[in-house]
Order: sequence, then C-alpha cells, then structure tokens
Amino acid sequence: MKIAWLAWNESGLGEAEKYLINNFQPLLNGTRVELPAVIPSEVILRDFLKAFSRHLIIIGRKSQTASELTNVYLKYDWTDCSPKGTAAKIKIFIRENKYKNTSLKFKWQKYVIMRGILFRPVSREQKANARQNRSYNNHWQVACNGVILHITPSNNYKELKLSTDSKELAGIKLQTLTKVALSEMSSKYPYEYSGISYLETDPIPLLWVIKNCAR
Repeated sequence: MKIAWLAWNESGLGEAEKYLINNFQPLLNGTRVELPAVIPSEVILRDFLKAFSRHLIIIGRKSQTASELTNVYLKYDWTDCSPKGTAAKIKIFIRENKYKNTSLKFKWQKYVIMRGILFRPVSREQKANARQNRSYNNHWQVACNGVILHITPSNNYKELKLSTDSKELAGIKLQTLTKVALSEMSSKYPYEYSGISYLETDPIPLLWVIKNCAR
C-alpha cells in the first residue's frame, strides 16, 4: 500500500476530487460506514446491579487516595451451590455480556487458596466439595467511572442482611450494611473489614444515564 498526496489550491479541490473518484473508483467512496454501537460501562453495570439487587449487600467503601481509586465492597451468599445460586447466576450474566461492545469488564480471581481434605476423585464427597468451591472461591472486580467494585462471598450473609438499610450504587438501590453493623463486623473480623467505612453517598458518577429518569 502506498499513501501519497498532492498540494492543491482550494478553489480547484472539488473538481479534482470528482476527477480522481471517477478515475480510481474507490470502493468505499460515498459508502456509509456503520460503526458498532458502544454501550457505556455504566449501562451494563446498572443492569447487573438491578439483576442482583436482592442478592448483594454493600459492606462499605475505601475512599480515593493519591495512589488508589475509590473501592466499594459487596458480599454475596455463597451457600446455595446450585445453578440457581448467586455465584452461578453472576457467572451466567458475565458470560452473556462478555462480547458486548463495552469497556466494562469483570476480572476474576480466587478469593482464597483452598486447602483441606483430599477426596477420592469422582466420589460424592469430591463432587460436593467442587460445587462448594465454585460457589465460594470467587473475587470479582469491576471498574466503572473511576470506582472499583469488589464482589466476594460471605459466611455471614444472613446475619448481615438483618442489619442493612438502603443506599444507591450507580443509581440502583441496594442493601447496605448499617454504620453500627459495620463497626461490629470490623471488631469481629478486622482482617476482612479493616479500613472500610460506611457508604454515605453514591460514589459512581453517571455520565450517560440521567439519574432521575433511569430508576
């Protein structure tokens, strides 16, 4: 392929263009090129939060620093290890949205390194343990508009659910751990809850969705 140009005076540019088009017959000349529609990341995130609004609890946030973005922490109930459980449904949502033209991406890593009893392969115990591991051992991270969400399992989901109020995340109402409950959990499980503060306001700015019209 060669790319070349000629210096031309503006008055004769239109006539020269017609001559060159007629002479070379470029395939795409005058053809409307359709670009794939880009779906804003916040649209997909809101769809996700709507779908799981009853299955996720906001624990709290860590505010932005000079070196880190704002982080928001959410928990799900891992104890339903069936295809109808929260973990399985999250994986289905990610799979169904994987190839959409959007910048929103779910990053997955193991929540913990599982160590325990070794079961005989293909035994009933081994299959049950594998189901539990698939449901429990998930840490999803998803970034949207300068905020990173962390979605991890909880062994105390039912207990947490008793001490929640309602707050918005990307304009979607979710169950949120109360200040008192967060303080209590921080005392009980300092390693897991250290540095997390109560979510007072929605940290995710909506750049494409009009908040009042989209709830």
